[in-house]
Amino acid sequence: MTFIPNTDIQDTELLYRAIINQPIFWKEETNRPSSAFFKTRSDGISVDRDGNRTKEEIIIKLQLGRNDYGVGYIIAGFVRSLNLLINPDPLPDNEYHALITAEDGTGTISKAKCKRLSENFEVILKPEAFR
Repeated sequence: MTFIPNTDIQDTELLYRAIINQPIFWKEETNRPSSAFFKTRSDGISVDRDGNRTKEEIIIKLQLGRNDYGVGYIIAGFVRSLNLLINPDPLPDNEYHALITAEDGTGTISKAKCKRLSENFEVILKPEAFR
């Protein structure tokens, strides 16, 4: 099946994100990303749609040039259950790119929602400093 970048994002889609290898973005006591990990961009949370790729392909793409980063995902339907929007945002070098934003379309997502995202983010590979 061919991936079409600007199609609607289905609730069953997995949204992947590289986990930056910095202490502010990882909580050692819970062994998962911190809520700050979801507040890194003013225009929204940058994610990659799965786009019919394997986890291995996605990990390689997200770690390209930054092998010390971790990788994880969240389910689109859960993101929407928090009344957040998910919009395709293909880039010239990444057709899988999408943005998670607040209901008003801005990147201003409440701390409580960032915490919920963190609690439900599935870690595949921890950042190097925390492995």
